[in-house]
Amino acid sequence: LTYKSPAENFKDAFPVANGRLGAKVYGSPVHELLKLNEESLWSKAYYNRNNPQSRNALKDIRTLISQERWAEAEEHVLECLSGTPSEQACYCPSGEIHIDFYDAEHSKRSSFEKYDSYKREIDFETGIVSSEFSVESSVSGEKDFTRSSSDSSITYTRECFASGSGNVIVYHISSSVPKSIYLRASIVKPGCAKKYALTNDTISVLDVNGFPSCLMMTAVASGGSVCVKGEYLVVEKSDDVTLYIDVETGYRRRHFRAKQGDVHKKPLAAASRCADLALKRICFASGTTYENLKADHIADWTSWNTQSILSIDGKEDLDWEYAKYKLLCDLHPQATLPKIKNGLWTETEGERFS
Repeated sequence: LTYKSPAENFKDAFPVANGRLGAKVYGSPVHELLKLNEESLWSKAYYNRNNPQSRNALKDIRTLISQERWAEAEEHVLECLSGTPSEQACYCPSGEIHIDFYDAEHSKRSSFEKYDSYKREIDFETGIVSSEFSVESSVSGEKDFTRSSSDSSITYTRECFASGSGNVIVYHISSSVPKSIYLRASIVKPGCAKKYALTNDTISVLDVNGFPSCLMMTAVASGGSVCVKGEYLVVEKSDDVTLYIDVETGYRRRHFRAKQGDVHKKPLAAASRCADLALKRICFASGTTYENLKADHIADWTSWNTQSILSIDGKEDLDWEYAKYKLLCDLHPQATLPKIKNGLWTETEGERFS
């Protein structure tokens, strides 16, 4: 499925997921946006909403119904069978990754806004979302670039997928000209408890709203430099860059579940444990090359994609292929929670309830 322009909204952005972790990728050349979801991130931790009066009230409600006293029965149902509290926990977005791209002169607007040959694709055979475009650069003949460059055009290619073996989101940027990748990446999570630089190539956000959670991102670059400036990951003069992104919550920690979330007097301690697991996953995923991780993903995806899930009159058009793609994303072995028709991707709170 191919488009000739970046996504303008959440619905048009291309999805990637591995069952547990997902993202919507917008594909903008100037300001890339990834909106993240993790299937277990909810607005509240564990709590018992059972109404203690329900059992005793059931007999009276049945009696009123048998007597066709509908209004009174309805009032009893409202008072005694509703949860306490009546509000349910809602499924929450996990945060956003923002990536600004610029050139060697730090003139982002003058170069990346004037792109051409743009192409944005989702490949149903490989499970990879990509975008490609070209920009003109006034510095392609300088020492930062190859001496063999015959013109000032630079082609950038970006690929994104949700790795099953690494269990992280992988976002890769490559260029037709060495040392031409400059970017500034950040994590945006409203209401987060803490942002910090874990190392000089890793930034992290801790959140204690609802389930304690951590969103972490690491940059691995070939050539050039990677550093943290404030809350930004900054990459300059790179040949290619791979971002590894993970979201972890307290949901799968056995002790946290057994105690229904009430295990720490300081919620940040639980979120910090999530950060430990996120770092472990990212270190494992980034321990191999991007090419190997991509090859593992394609092999894994192909084994799923070739299985016949459903056939409708023997027809498989683009709508069917897209629906099948999203279903496979949602049903990957990393998934542990029940699914709904819209999958694990959500832009706002309240679109999916417990």
